[in-house]
Amino acid sequence: MQRIESTQNKRFKTIRSLNTKKYRAELSLFDLHLRSIALGGYTTLEALTEHCASGGVIADDEHDLVVLALNERFLELRSSERLPTMR
Repeated sequence: MQRIESTQNKRFKTIRSLNTKKYRAELSLFDLHLRSIALGGYTTLEALTEHCASGGVIADDEHDLVVLALNERFLELRSSERLPTMR
């Protein structure tokens, strides 16, 4: 039970920071979507919009690809910011 609560807490904190990090990475939602698709993601732009804005549910592996896309962008910008993955 505690592991489930811990995972839900981690998910909430990460989702809450996605929108902020997206702006810091200087990416539009469309660009973030394209980058996640390029990494092998399959989520729709609408689902990603809802996920970033209000915590709409997407699969953990899809969330991790979005985080990876953001983290790669931070590397391009030579920023030390990073987001944790769900796994």
